[in-house]
Amino acid sequence: MKLYTTWGLALLSSAVLAQEFEVHERPAPAEGWQPRGVVFADLNSNTQLETIWYGDAAGKGLLYLGSNVHTSAPAYTTLDLGFQSIVTVTLVDADQDNEVDVLVSGKKAPSGEPASQLYLNRGNSTFEPSDWIDSLAAIQTLWADWDSDGRKDLLVYGTDADGVLALHAYRHTTDGWERQNSGLPAWLQQTMLPFDADNDGDTDVLITGRASDGTAVAQVYTNQGSFRFQAGTQLPASSVGGATAAGDYNSDGHMDLLLTGTDPTGQAQTLLYLHQGDGYQRAALELEAMVGQTALLADLDHDGSTDVLLAGTKAAGTPGWRLYAQRTEGLQAVNYDTLAQATSLVGVADLTNDGNLDLIQTGSQNDTATVHFWQSLASPNRGPHVPTDPRSVTIANRTLLSWQAPTDDTTAQEALTYEVYVGTYEEGMDIASATAHKGGLRKLVAHGSQGQGTTFTLYDLPDGVYYWGVQAVDNAFRGSECWCAEGQGGSGFCTGLFRVCTDIARADTMLCEGTALTLTTSTGGAWYSTALGFLSESATTTYTATQSDTLYYVGPPDAACQENYSLTVQLAFPDSMQLTLGADTTVCPGEVLSFSADTALGQVRWRSAAQGDLGTDTPLYYTASQRDQVWAELHTAGGCTVWSDTVTISLFETIELLSEEEVRMPEGGSVVLRTAQARTYQWSPAEGLSDPNSDSPVATPDVTTTYVVKATSLDGCALVDSITVIVEPQVTATRLFIPNYFSPNGDGRNEVFKVYGDGIDAFTLQIFDRSGVKVFETTNPSEGWAGDVNGTPQPGGVYLWRISGQFRDGSELTFNGERTGVIRLAR
Repeated sequence: MKLYTTWGLALLSSAVLAQEFEVHERPAPAEGWQPRGVVFADLNSNTQLETIWYGDAAGKGLLYLGSNVHTSAPAYTTLDLGFQSIVTVTLVDADQDNEVDVLVSGKKAPSGEPASQLYLNRGNSTFEPSDWIDSLAAIQTLWADWDSDGRKDLLVYGTDADGVLALHAYRHTTDGWERQNSGLPAWLQQTMLPFDADNDGDTDVLITGRASDGTAVAQVYTNQGSFRFQAGTQLPASSVGGATAAGDYNSDGHMDLLLTGTDPTGQAQTLLYLHQGDGYQRAALELEAMVGQTALLADLDHDGSTDVLLAGTKAAGTPGWRLYAQRTEGLQAVNYDTLAQATSLVGVADLTNDGNLDLIQTGSQNDTATVHFWQSLASPNRGPHVPTDPRSVTIANRTLLSWQAPTDDTTAQEALTYEVYVGTYEEGMDIASATAHKGGLRKLVAHGSQGQGTTFTLYDLPDGVYYWGVQAVDNAFRGSECWCAEGQGGSGFCTGLFRVCTDIARADTMLCEGTALTLTTSTGGAWYSTALGFLSESATTTYTATQSDTLYYVGPPDAACQENYSLTVQLAFPDSMQLTLGADTTVCPGEVLSFSADTALGQVRWRSAAQGDLGTDTPLYYTASQRDQVWAELHTAGGCTVWSDTVTISLFETIELLSEEEVRMPEGGSVVLRTAQARTYQWSPAEGLSDPNSDSPVATPDVTTTYVVKATSLDGCALVDSITVIVEPQVTATRLFIPNYFSPNGDGRNEVFKVYGDGIDAFTLQIFDRSGVKVFETTNPSEGWAGDVNGTPQPGGVYLWRISGQFRDGSELTFNGERTGVIRLAR
């Protein structure tokens, strides 16, 4: 393979940034290679990023995984996932296991049909195809949490088997993937860019392309939640068909936008838009006109300022790349065009783990594949300090996590982005994944997916205790260690705790704009606002109403859920719009309640503290299955939202009719079946009972019988219970009784399996599981098996017993003529 030397080339270029890189040749992964793209990820969780090229070779679509590319001895692994050709590859933790998974799009082999397939990372460069597959040959795929449940959802833009452009949206649920109607367009030459346009913690999307009339459009769509998008700012001019990027170029705490592609006349164009007020203003910068394969806004020289990297096709139709360094005197270009003549791809990643971004340059010269590693020589970047003052609060179906921004040695505090993880166990990420290592090294090369805001919202978490942490990310994509909860100390992914409670006090109020509220509680806790975040930590706080809002108070960590409190504030609306659902109520489990509201005032949406959104049907028919709170939201034609009072639904206590699951009686005997107090009783079967409508009938069955009693409680609730009367045969000197069922579940009934009999002289009992393994043995007729082995409970199911020995009269021990039989263990 022919390679060429580029040592000292940077010295021939502009002095800016030239001293910051050292160029090394590396062998290419394969001959006859046509790479389409390059991405980076730590696929093996070994704290080393791998270089992942994708493209076509030898008639196949292949991935080449490069490890140790920063060294003189890189290793390459070829990954064939059954594609005829590959168009695009994206990386994400799709199953919340903190491992990087791979989404591949292109044409499947051998059919050539378009497809996009998700492969789950199982370690050691092994990937398992998931259940998710799409029929589009994706041109671009986009991952983000569009519905704020912690799981990454997906947008797929591409062509179907007929070559028609389409955009498919998928919601990631606990049960898999659900197709959604996002309302987003599928334009010609479309590119999509995820970013938080308004710093509200929700991921928005920039879409560029040519609309149906051929107009070049760059439109921001703001995320309204649950796959609802609203067209927001439209940029004054657009470049379409090239790479786009988001980053805080001027460190003002808002993402700016870099666009490459062609203008309406088809000429190459590069635009940088700075966030200004509620919109964007084009920056007066001279940037190389380019249809980019790579566009990046990041710190490439560890000075805290955001630099610009472009790579792709220049206006003259030749490949090239350009790096711009931001200095106090302005943006200065670094010209690498000598090497750029052989360049098709440029990617950035911290391959040496020094916190600075290195470059991988991939291309060809004289039909020979080339790879060059540009090693950053900037001083080591240790990343930001850890975020401070972590807080959490849950109101109804919404959990808000917040923190204070840390500092960084170079990146401005306002320009830091964040990554949050949430799990159901310590250091777990099964709710929301950070895709990072404990010490802070990130497994993907990107800004923090939570953007620049310092809050993170999750919806519809079940009641329980959760662990969480937050990581700050600087402009070189270096992550901080996560904060540690008080008293834990140490470093890395130390976890904080929060508890989701649905049973809290709620109140509602309507205020004129500017009204000041003084809120007081008996204990010192924390006050939060949906609109403003953290307010104060005290027993009293003052709040001025300037918009519709929800205030909530969270008591100390050891306080009961019922001490938490929420207050819904709605700005001035008529008293006639008040909604009253009625008084709190206590009902039987399973009882159906009906709630109504006047829909002439607007659309009603019903809410439940335990179940979340209950829909818009009026009347609402609600089945009571647990303690809950129900209220209504009225959305008026004038844009106001009015909340009803909250009805607390409690359940009557479920009483236990029978204190025992079974009783024993000798053959020919009787037993009294006593129940708890109720209004009415009905026993079945009636055979063998003195009175089937009594609270204490006398049972005289001839054989073992299970009796079911249906009763009406004193509260009027339907109750059902059962009891088994075991008829024990009279044991003679040569007779045994061996039950066929026991339930060692700790309720004190039928806990031990044993052999019953008298006149036994010699005795051995053995018990085996279904695979033939002996789990119990005894020679003591009074000893039985409690369903465990060395204290470890065994699973429910069928087990085999075997007896041997003799009675005192010399006859052999048998049960119904058998020495073996089965016993069912129930849990």
